[in-house]
Amino acid sequence: MENAISLVQGKVRLSSMANAARLLKIFSDDRAELGISEAARMLNLSKSTVYRIADTLTDSGMLERNPATAKYRLALDVFELGFLVRRKMDLFTAAKPVLINLREKINESVHLAILDFGSIVYISSLQCGDSIQSAPDVGIRKHAFSCAEGKVLLAFQSDEIIERTPKSVASASCDASKTTAAWDQRFSAIRTAGYLIDDVENETGVISIAAPVKDHTGKVIAAACVIGPAQRPGKNALKIFAPDVVRTADAISTRLGYGKNQESR
Repeated sequence: MENAISLVQGKVRLSSMANAARLLKIFSDDRAELGISEAARMLNLSKSTVYRIADTLTDSGMLERNPATAKYRLALDVFELGFLVRRKMDLFTAAKPVLINLREKINESVHLAILDFGSIVYISSLQCGDSIQSAPDVGIRKHAFSCAEGKVLLAFQSDEIIERTPKSVASASCDASKTTAAWDQRFSAIRTAGYLIDDVENETGVISIAAPVKDHTGKVIAAACVIGPAQRPGKNALKIFAPDVVRTADAISTRLGYGKNQESR
């Protein structure tokens, strides 16, 4: 009998916790304050239930009641928790599980690169079972103009940064000899498409797909990319992975906070 009572009480507590989380999530820029009746309607709960939850959250510092309107709003403790998550959710931490999902889905090497003083640096490298020998390891640098990841990153940089980025590379296969006008056109096409498929790499026979990763301000800070040999599966066939790479980059951006403010407006 006691076990049955304990089980019921446990389920009630879990339900209350779930509803408390739901209540916190309905606040936004457009709904900075909510009354009990409005919150109850949005959550499809009774007003008495919402009142009890709001009262508990107020006591715990998660909500506060505006005495002028008798409505509730998020309290400082929620902001502090959000700031803690944002601070701890660095680029590598945010990207790793998303990159793993992409590698498992397409069975190709998956990487994350950043722009650093005219070159790109790989900060994450997940090899697949059939990885090509030239797949980059973490810490490896490449000329930004020589690979899809670098071109995607440069496409979202200022003219000043692009001008400072060296275009001369050792590889004869690289198209770094393009004119400034040609590069402007190429970068514009990358921004419009939202990704790049490139078979002009530091080493012949290597193909990559790259898409931009944005931080919470909308600034492009990294590029997610897939690298594979030209003979597997070939440039045209590789295009089928482009939407997956874009979705991966978008998912990382979302985990970094991009789009949250826009969605709440």
